[in-house]
Amino acid sequence: MVEKVLELIKNRGVYKTAQIFGKSVLGLYKEFKLPITDGSISNQLAIEIMNQPEYDKRYKEYDIFYDNFENIIEWSDDNYSNNVGEDISMLFYCTPFYDGSNTVPIQLGRVAKFMGGSDYDNVSDYFSNDYMDVIDLSNTKFNTVDELIDWLNNDYKELVYNILTRLRNEIFENEIEKDN
Repeated sequence: MVEKVLELIKNRGVYKTAQIFGKSVLGLYKEFKLPITDGSISNQLAIEIMNQPEYDKRYKEYDIFYDNFENIIEWSDDNYSNNVGEDISMLFYCTPFYDGSNTVPIQLGRVAKFMGGSDYDNVSDYFSNDYMDVIDLSNTKFNTVDELIDWLNNDYKELVYNILTRLRNEIFENEIEKDN
């Protein structure tokens, strides 16, 4: 049956095939234990997995969420105070297999300094550098959805977190606390 489903995907596309079976792409790959063959399907599956209620959308001090308008995964940290007592929050874009690539591009989206209530100043508009990095996934392969789920819950989170910690420290040192 797997061969027939793969043939349908080849001829009709993954979305149409999932629709024929009355399933999401994730449901189709889970039920038929289909191999994950490229970055594009890895991206689609990762986004569906991360939108599942059972996916832990918190890692250490970061909330992880999907922006369906931008089609990206965002990591937003808790507000915390810098060395002069200002409340600061950072948001990063960290989408696995973004746009079908074998990478996780990581880019600063915003640094907000809270003024009180819900008012904030987007201080990153004035930064002298772009803060970004890329995780190379060209050697990362998944035979099953379960392997991808395990990677998203463990390796992905730890890899992204390590880069965000470094970028956050650079941002504080180079941009936020340099004038204080």
